[in-house]
Amino acid sequence: MKRLLWVAPYLVLLGSAGGAADRPATQAADQAPLPVDKLVEEFQTNEVRAEALYTGKTIEVSGRLARVITARYGPPGQAGKDAYVVELRTKPLDLSRIAVHFYFDEAERDRLARLVAGRDVVIRGECGRLVVYTGEYKRGEKDYTEVRFHGCKVIDPK
Repeated sequence: MKRLLWVAPYLVLLGSAGGAADRPATQAADQAPLPVDKLVEEFQTNEVRAEALYTGKTIEVSGRLARVITARYGPPGQAGKDAYVVELRTKPLDLSRIAVHFYFDEAERDRLARLVAGRDVVIRGECGRLVVYTGEYKRGEKDYTEVRFHGCKVIDPK
């Protein structure tokens, strides 16, 4: 009986750790930011897994700044929301074209104005679902895909 009492907590510990690798992980506060190229690779090679890992979660992404632009189309009736877009450079895979866009509110304008293209940056935001724009296959065009992050903040400009 004593041996059974000793083994039971051990089995509970084994059972609770068993499926940890299969569960989507959320980014812990002390975890390093996710490199943008890793995010792109995840979405391009296994969209289902990437959505389970990132969609709807607030994560930090690191990468090299490509550009900061004024959003061309904002949400109707929501002045100041998603006013600016930051795009990070990504290494293209020979699959569909993909862009990662980070949407910032108007209140972030001054901080965004100080960013310089080509410098490394860390951005925190909520990852949205992958948006796919289909290419015209008769002309040999590939699909264009976009990963959108909303409610973004610049964490660490270099």
